[in-house]
Amino acid sequence: MARRSAFEHVFIIWFVLHIPITLLVDAQSLLPSSWFPPFAKQLVRWHVETNSDWLVGTNPLWFKSLIGAELLFQLPCFVLLAMGLVKRKRWTRTLSIVYGIHAATTFIPITGEILFGRPMTPESIKLAAIYLPYLVMPAILAVRMALYPYPDQSPLWQSTKDTVSKAFPRNTRPPSLLRRPFDLVYVLYFFSHVPITMLFDSQSIVPREAFPTWATDAMDWHARVNSDHLVQANPTWFVALVVCECLLQLPTFLVFVYAFMYQRSWVRIPAIVYGSHVTTTLVPILTEFLFHESAPKVMAALVYSPWLLLPLILTIRMAARPYPDNLQAKLQSKMI
Repeated sequence: MARRSAFEHVFIIWFVLHIPITLLVDAQSLLPSSWFPPFAKQLVRWHVETNSDWLVGTNPLWFKSLIGAELLFQLPCFVLLAMGLVKRKRWTRTLSIVYGIHAATTFIPITGEILFGRPMTPESIKLAAIYLPYLVMPAILAVRMALYPYPDQSPLWQSTKDTVSKAFPRNTRPPSLLRRPFDLVYVLYFFSHVPITMLFDSQSIVPREAFPTWATDAMDWHARVNSDHLVQANPTWFVALVVCECLLQLPTFLVFVYAFMYQRSWVRIPAIVYGSHVTTTLVPILTEFLFHESAPKVMAALVYSPWLLLPLILTIRMAARPYPDNLQAKLQSKMI
């Protein structure tokens, strides 16, 4: 067995240390105080007072939802990924991408709220710097695993390009979209997402004067009829997620349309990245609707639910097996 790299050692330590941090510190935002030992509660109080962490101090609903995701999804990942890196298992790569994108995404609304939710001060900059490693480290892990196979160290595009090109020559046309329901659904999904983002979602960050009247009227109607208090109030953490949609997601939509239309095998990893990111962004949004302090806003949750379900299905499908479905068989038949 090859010796583990410095990269592997760093993230093994990262995951092992994260287990007690999650169980003893972060979980206090969600679970009863009586469940924790006095030293852990004192540590959190010290952090809140010393670093002016008003998010931990006030525990808004959307913030609790991210802690819930950490407990339910990230905590098992810490154990699995530490074991996977120790044993250098191939499945570590896919799980690392999903975890890394998910964890990095959770800190986008947190960092946005800290820096821009209140007037920026030296204390808020210091607090953002404390949270920053929890965004940067998962992002580094995800980028590394997305660009390079694991445990093989050769670049992904060098290790698979020749074999894939033999299995799928450039002049090979895939079957009709009508015979590929999965691809058809995502071609329509990504194509329709372009005008939705440009004309509707971006109204949260772009002055309303930049949009046609019918588009702003449609958003006002949606917010009123479906009781969408997030669109009405535009809280800072929500704006941070919309910024990500406009700057990171929007440029990829037509790329995904092309990839699914022509069954490009390279779309698998970008689809896992996209699906993990978007699924995570919907966690605090749907939590705000379903557990609202006055009453559950079911209609608003239903309106947003396709942007949870379709990216989640996409992530699971792409993580579970090669794309397209016959890629593995074709590759094996071409290998000597």
